[in-house]
Amino acid sequence: MLDMAAKRFRDYFTPTEQALLEWYMKGEPDSEKLCMQPHTLHEQNRHILKRAESLLLTDFKSARDAALFLQESGLWRLENPPT
Repeated sequence: MLDMAAKRFRDYFTPTEQALLEWYMKGEPDSEKLCMQPHTLHEQNRHILKRAESLLLTDFKSARDAALFLQESGLWRLENPPT
């Protein structure tokens, strides 16, 4: 049942947002490693935050906080966890 919920949460985000969420779960990304302009990263974070808050009905301080919440609550499992 939790796996079905985890898939639902993953599908709620775009592929770019999914990649950013996983970066946050693994460690802090920077825009150069992501091949993304800082403004684009800011906008993607804003979209992640908005989606996470509307889906989970919880306020988060940042997209990273939302990512860590998803991971720690078991609602998102990393496909390739860090070693």
